[in-house]
Amino acid sequence: MVAAFCAIPTISLAQDAHFHNAPASTIHHKNPLAGQRPAVVAGARLYAANCSACHGATAQGSGNIPALSQGRTQSAPDGELFWFITTGSVGNGMPAWGSLSEQQRWQIVAYLKSLKTSVKESKTGAAPEKYAPVKTNAPLPEPPYADFRVEQPGKIRKISAQDLPAPYRTDSANNGPQLVARPRDAWPKAPDGFTVQLYATGLDNPRLIRTAPDGDFFLAESSSGKIEIFRGITTGGATAWATISSPITLLMSRKEASMAGPGGTSAAIRIRGTTASILN
Repeated sequence: MVAAFCAIPTISLAQDAHFHNAPASTIHHKNPLAGQRPAVVAGARLYAANCSACHGATAQGSGNIPALSQGRTQSAPDGELFWFITTGSVGNGMPAWGSLSEQQRWQIVAYLKSLKTSVKESKTGAAPEKYAPVKTNAPLPEPPYADFRVEQPGKIRKISAQDLPAPYRTDSANNGPQLVARPRDAWPKAPDGFTVQLYATGLDNPRLIRTAPDGDFFLAESSSGKIEIFRGITTGGATAWATISSPITLLMSRKEASMAGPGGTSAAIRIRGTTASILN
């Protein structure tokens, strides 16, 4: 069940009022194990063994994988969660898990619903003072694949659909990444003539970036539900950064913004390092 939750994405325009377009009847399905401590404990074991590699040890999410301890997963009815675990969504990278027993699926739902829904910034371990790369004697991957030992800036490899293994057939399907602190001397390599600088940090599960016609970057933070707007570098060398904290309809240019929240109310925007005018 490695990917049972590894592809529960955030809500999109393609969804209806139900969790991932679950049938309306599923809202009436109640978890017979809800609130039962043994079921929560059993569900936690199932999650730790099979789901945490993608969604994190505490269901906080990682990379482009959404958190399950808050947001849409927590507000969805138990029956809709059970249905989605059972049927999956292969197009979103989540397989169907009807092969698990009904009891196991309800145990997982019970565990997820037992998690705290408060937003907490995940903590990574402190960066080591000195970092020595660990050598590996593992054989290099077969072309066209490669790993960090042979990657170089500007080197391109073409991987076609025919080169890909069948879904969930490789060991990597059960070997997801773990977030760790960046060592002080670790930095991306760049081609000659280019430099790499830290532009933004402290983001809360950033997932999707879109570029506006004027060059602004819009970044969605899945865990907090915020949208960050990046506008380059100020004359003082600081990051020009704006945060939108509520669901809005947005039309943005470099100098002005027109925003309306639910019910036509104005939405708040916090500016970091730059200014913008808000038109109500």
